[in-house]
Amino acid sequence: MSTLWIVTGIEMLIGALAIDILFGEPRAYLQPSMFVRGVSNYFDRYFRKGNLVFAGFAFLLFIVVLYSLPVWVVLHFVSPIMVVYVIIGIIVLKSAFSFTSVREHVKPVIEALEKGSLMEARVYLTRLVRRDTEHLTEAQIASAAIESISKGLIYGCVSPLLYFSVFGLLGAFVAKILNSLDAVIGHRDSRNFEFGRATAVIHTIVNYIPARISAFLIMFSSELMNYKVKSIPLSRAAAMPESINTGWTMGAMATSLNLRLEKVGYYILNPNGFSPTVADVKRALNVYYISAYSFLIIFVVPIMIILYLISL
Repeated sequence: MSTLWIVTGIEMLIGALAIDILFGEPRAYLQPSMFVRGVSNYFDRYFRKGNLVFAGFAFLLFIVVLYSLPVWVVLHFVSPIMVVYVIIGIIVLKSAFSFTSVREHVKPVIEALEKGSLMEARVYLTRLVRRDTEHLTEAQIASAAIESISKGLIYGCVSPLLYFSVFGLLGAFVAKILNSLDAVIGHRDSRNFEFGRATAVIHTIVNYIPARISAFLIMFSSELMNYKVKSIPLSRAAAMPESINTGWTMGAMATSLNLRLEKVGYYILNPNGFSPTVADVKRALNVYYISAYSFLIIFVVPIMIILYLISL
């Protein structure tokens, strides 16, 4: 890792953050996750043959190469022209993470709850979670929103930017592709249980460290904002959901804010905690943003500098 990469990397990070803060997310059809979803839905029919586990692994490699190879070629081609390289790097990096979209997605749910419209809140919640929202109570809606916020810290922030700090632009971009593909086929339903297994396993491995960093950041931010209260051990709450990664961030939110987070029929995190309200959703958003910006200061920039010093 050269001195030049440290400088350009930080420039890209600042530029991408500025775009995210000033303009938010681009149109849905310009987002990598939508491209991945569309291309996956088209091509997976050609891979669902024979041994579905191996076919799913081949499909994962196909999608990763299909998206990352053109990015690598473009970056390699423009690398001699530093200004162009940095501009394209900013665009690539911005496509890999998002801070502001979490608030944009959760805000309609908050507004609906504040005016007492549970039906409207349930509709908006379907944009955040896959579960059936038709009969959810106010507390269960708030719980689902808070869980979505905690997951967003891993996949929208910590995972891509951690891999950016270690592996550069392609590290962030591949992490984004993997997270997007897992959202498409990494499920335990009858259609994807075998075909999406390789994606789900690799996705779990790739996000193993980011999830635990995210849990630390949530607890650190809760303490910093004087939200943190005494509750059950995080390790107990983290073990309850099926996902060994998202359980850590959801458990961190539940224990740090002393909230009872529930997915009906599946799990209850911190069962003796308070039933979450719309005010708790707002607190969770505050924790999210303090965690995200703390991550940049505590982890991303120091890692880039340390790797540079090691390479000397």
